[in-house]
Amino acid sequence: MIRLNALLASLSCAVGFASAAECSLPAPGSCGVLPLDSEESVPSNTVYPWMAVLIAQPRKNGSIVAICGGSLVSDRFILTAAHCFNILPDHNMLKVRLGGWNITTDRSCDDRICSGRIVDYAIERVFVHQDFNSTNIHYDIALIKLAKSVAFTDFVSPICIAESISCKIPQDAEKIFRAVGWNIVEEEYVANLTDFIGDRHQFSIEMYSVYGNSCDYVFWPTLEICTKRVNKTNDQFVDFGRSLISKENDGYWFLYGYGVWEFGNPDAMPYESDIFTRIACHRDWIKSILKNFTTCS
Repeated sequence: MIRLNALLASLSCAVGFASAAECSLPAPGSCGVLPLDSEESVPSNTVYPWMAVLIAQPRKNGSIVAICGGSLVSDRFILTAAHCFNILPDHNMLKVRLGGWNITTDRSCDDRICSGRIVDYAIERVFVHQDFNSTNIHYDIALIKLAKSVAFTDFVSPICIAESISCKIPQDAEKIFRAVGWNIVEEEYVANLTDFIGDRHQFSIEMYSVYGNSCDYVFWPTLEICTKRVNKTNDQFVDFGRSLISKENDGYWFLYGYGVWEFGNPDAMPYESDIFTRIACHRDWIKSILKNFTTCS
């Protein structure tokens, strides 16, 4: 059970989080750290402080339209899927929400989990990978530059992107990951994204990477990671922009992939596999954006 004192939450400034230069990726220790009381061994109860969500401006009735997930990778940038911007309105109508386990409430709590207060950030610019192909979903990666820097806390901090992880395969074959996104209950699963409203909270499941006949006909191994669920489930996990993460031997969490799509027969759940854009193959692109479009502090 995660029960965090409200005062501690409000005072949980950046102890343990060094300020990252805006033009570079943070180093482990300044990234990839979970809140101290997070139930790390229980994926569904874990608070992931780098989790972000793109939201449209509130409707007249006050409801929030949550559209795509994202991951905080520095104090100014959110990593997400490029295909989100095929279906989203102009980015000036959007904001990025950070700091919550349940993104629909001002203070993110339920019976098990309580995190800090949510904060909404305006978007300054969106960078979609120049080779993104909306037909085959290759290079499905984008960066969002926030209008102002994020103040890191226990509940808002970046995930790591490793310098040493190779883009080659099968280095990560059979590796266990967690796929993390924002849960959508079944009745909210609709074709029109503007109807994705209501209770949305962090949701994660264990996955493992696979190669060979089960995936080769639908993905590009040098750019993507194909995964299957460790435990078969009928849960629908429909976050457009979910992340694939892993805790490494140094104790920090690293980002390996970003969700592209699920394939299989949707009428015969569970889905067979999930395809993720391989972050290691796009690390140089990410670093070049951070370097060329920010002022180093």
